[in-house]
Amino acid sequence: MSNKLLIFVYSFMFIFCINQFSYAVTFEEINVSDGSKASSEAVKTYKVTVVPTLIFVSKDGKIIQKTEGVLSEEELRTSLNNIK
Repeated sequence: MSNKLLIFVYSFMFIFCINQFSYAVTFEEINVSDGSKASSEAVKTYKVTVVPTLIFVSKDGKIIQKTEGVLSEEELRTSLNNIK
């Protein structure tokens, strides 16, 4: 993996702007309400029970942090900075 990864699991009811962090992190969205097989598999893989869920993954693919619920901008910045 060439970049840090933030996996954002959400539903259509939750809107999140990540543009300000695009220089530092790869942003992957999983829409749990789209009914796709890929979304269903991701929910199982990451053991998602709440939306939104943020999953912070290091460059080597290790899950560093999983947060269920909303983070403040400061908390998000801190979490992103903690990914190595």
